[in-house]
Amino acid sequence: MKTKFNFKLAAGLILLSILAIVIFRTAKQISLSAYIAVIVIYTVITLVTALCYISQNRGLVGTAVTYDLLPKEWSEEEKKAFMEDYRARRAKSKKLLIILLPMIAAFFFEILDIYLIEELITKILK
Repeated sequence: MKTKFNFKLAAGLILLSILAIVIFRTAKQISLSAYIAVIVIYTVITLVTALCYISQNRGLVGTAVTYDLLPKEWSEEEKKAFMEDYRARRAKSKKLLIILLPMIAAFFFEILDIYLIEELITKILK
């Protein structure tokens, strides 16, 4: 089954990433203590969200669960209850990714800024 690309979700993730980066940059311009506070807050949010995501997915299993993969000795009611719980967990974990991905993007941009962009600018200006 081929899934369609979700442009609305992608646009939302890009906007949230830009917002996270703008907050980082603004805090960096205000003061070092504000910048450190933002780093700590972002780190805690990222860590908690990542742990919740892993918990919701029962680990980082990459295969999708189907009725065929469930144990044969389970009754139909057990299989149905498991699949409903599985779908609910997947929906919750998808929402957690909406928080997690912009945080990771902001950290990535900040690392690029610290190690590459500032160094390139100083080399160009010299």
